[in-house]
Amino acid sequence: MEFWMKNDTSGISFQFPVIPEEYQLDSEVNVDTYNVQNVGEISASGRRKLKTIPLTGFFPCQRYSFCVCEPKEDPYEYIAILEKWHEDVDAVRLIITETPVNRLFTIVKLSYGEKPGNRDVYYSMELQEYRQVKEFVPTL
Repeated sequence: MEFWMKNDTSGISFQFPVIPEEYQLDSEVNVDTYNVQNVGEISASGRRKLKTIPLTGFFPCQRYSFCVCEPKEDPYEYIAILEKWHEDVDAVRLIITETPVNRLFTIVKLSYGEKPGNRDVYYSMELQEYRQVKEFVPTL
């Protein structure tokens, strides 16, 4: 299994050198509830909400035996790319090989920092599915 992020517009991409410990794609639907006189509470289902996926892990400052690819020399190079995508609200493609995950997301939350003892950069990010309005507008 490999984790990749790619900006389809700019062509900038990278492979995560250390695979996140886990991933979980969350999917919900809108459900409204109404109180109807002499009936009680009823529910009305709507369409699905945007899918979300949180990712946590680290970008190494050196090559470890468990790295799946050669890491960048400076782990902050990954952070610079992620920050640009986050601040520009660019849609980025998350690809997790050997799974059905290959879709566009926006980075809605990004946190990072270091722990004492090494120069690895630990990150936490929240991705939200990117869907364009034109996908749902009928053509005439």
